[in-house]
Amino acid sequence: MLDLDFVTDADPVVSVRVASQQHLPVVAIGVATVLVEALRVTFSGGIHRSAKVRVPMRLSNVYVVLGIASRRFSCRWGFDRDNIGTS
Repeated sequence: MLDLDFVTDADPVVSVRVASQQHLPVVAIGVATVLVEALRVTFSGGIHRSAKVRVPMRLSNVYVVLGIASRRFSCRWGFDRDNIGTS
């Protein structure tokens, strides 16, 4: 839970199913901010310039699940609900 900016539900009654088909309990739900790489494009004097930058992305409804080896992001939820896209 240290990665959450703040907790919105400290005692959720939710579980997630993992690849092994086990259901693991969600121990908290909250909001987190992560840094992601982006491409900043500028146009000046007829010249396009681009630079890689790291920008904060705020995620809501972040589930904290103990026992998962690495962080996961639900792509479908991000694409459908938060309009996250790729170029």
